[in-house]
Amino acid sequence: MVLSLFVTIHQQSQLSNFNTRQHLLYTYRITISKMHFAVAFTTLTSLAMGVAADPNSKPPPNANVISARIWGDSDCGAKNNDHNLGEVTLHGNDDGKCSKFSDEVKSVKQYEHDYNCKLVLYSDKNCKRGKKDIKDGQCRATSSHFGSYKVECK
Repeated sequence: MVLSLFVTIHQQSQLSNFNTRQHLLYTYRITISKMHFAVAFTTLTSLAMGVAADPNSKPPPNANVISARIWGDSDCGAKNNDHNLGEVTLHGNDDGKCSKFSDEVKSVKQYEHDYNCKLVLYSDKNCKRGKKDIKDGQCRATSSHFGSYKVECK
């Protein structure tokens, strides 16, 4: 299939023999093959969609967004690993949900984050009081204990 586009150009010229103006009408036929049209259309559509895409979109539900380890002492296991309470891996579907720590967690070390998400620690069990942010590689400790945590994704 061939798609055609007709372009009409109206040109005025003066003919010396008749000393009158004549109007000449030129019609150009621009032929675009089906394949070229499809490529051009797809490219323009992709560019338009890319511009409209949200750079801060939410992570997929099962994507790992936070990797951290929790301890029952205040030094993230720096002296010894006796109070290692285990790893915490949080996913996209944990975004905004308040979760309670089951043990007396006194320190947390975040290893990595993804999808513009962050781990937030709280001193109470309801994610209301004592809010503390944590960064990758940081050991966040408290003198009492952390009671709850939440993932916040932008």
